[in-house]
Amino acid sequence: MRYTLFSFFLLVIFTSNAQQSLGYQSDLATYQEAVQRFENHQYQAAKSLFEEVKHSANKSIESNAAYYLANTAVRLNEPNAQQAVEEFVKKYPTSPKKNQAFSDVAEYYFNAGNYREAKQWFELVNTSKF
Repeated sequence: MRYTLFSFFLLVIFTSNAQQSLGYQSDLATYQEAVQRFENHQYQAAKSLFEEVKHSANKSIESNAAYYLANTAVRLNEPNAQQAVEEFVKKYPTSPKKNQAFSDVAEYYFNAGNYREAKQWFELVNTSKF
């Protein structure tokens, strides 16, 4: 009886760990696909994939997905784009992508010819981090 109970306990632990590992691998694959779409300027497709992993158990994937979601909002000219970037910075204040988010948005607006908006975002960039 003790052996059966112990075997069952081990089976539950190993199954749980395997499921978590598969979940992480799935999130990682989806995240990598989303980044590739983003880099190929397929922002709407990337956004959908980032939405899938934004609540990942892996905090790094979650944080990076939030960064890219804010960035896609800007590039898709969504009305909540500025708010999305601000929410990313508020939720992940220690993210290494925080400064990059400001810089990316500023550069995007600058390249689009919206210099007033670009200036506001460039002023948020911490140049000592570069």
